[in-house]
Amino acid sequence: MCGSAVNKIMDDWLGIGPPPMPDIVAVDPQADRARAEGEAAATANRERTARRRAARASALSTARPTDSAASGQASTAMAYGKDKLGQ
Repeated sequence: MCGSAVNKIMDDWLGIGPPPMPDIVAVDPQADRARAEGEAAATANRERTARRRAARASALSTARPTDSAASGQASTAMAYGKDKLGQ
């Protein structure tokens, strides 16, 4: 009995014996599908955001200097010292 314990310790120390078994990972198709859908949605959102930013930057770079947004002019009631619209 003592000999088998010593042999086991020596085998472990020397690396002799059967190779370690790899961890078995269970595959869940629903989880894989949900993960793939989430990644696809995130990619689509990133692309849409990039397109919107590019369009906004393009619109701002082509604004005429006489536009109220480009010249810094305000057209709100507060800009004219009024508390409410219609005063």
